[in-house]
Amino acid sequence: MLKFFLGTLYLTIFLFVIDKVEKNYISKPEFKLSIIKYNGNYSLIKDELIKLSDSIYGKSIWELPLNKLKQKIQEDIRVKSVNISYPKLGAVDFLIEEKEPSYY
Repeated sequence: MLKFFLGTLYLTIFLFVIDKVEKNYISKPEFKLSIIKYNGNYSLIKDELIKLSDSIYGKSIWELPLNKLKQKIQEDIRVKSVNISYPKLGAVDFLIEEKEPSYY
């Protein structure tokens, strides 16, 4: 019984410490998004990318749903491909390739 109690106590303390460390770690200013770069040819969707930048700037990189952002950009019929990279803390790079416009 004493073994069970001590094991439960150690587990509770461990989880408490992890919870506190994680909250402080995620909210550090080093992880706030301060650099957003767009590379490639994106002239046709430039206005949409400016809106996107405004919506994610200053948020923690751990809390951003970058896969959803990538899907949202790729849903645009003018976009051929999107790649996301993290060159350093607080920075994200989007490599965007647009489709060639075709007029008939």
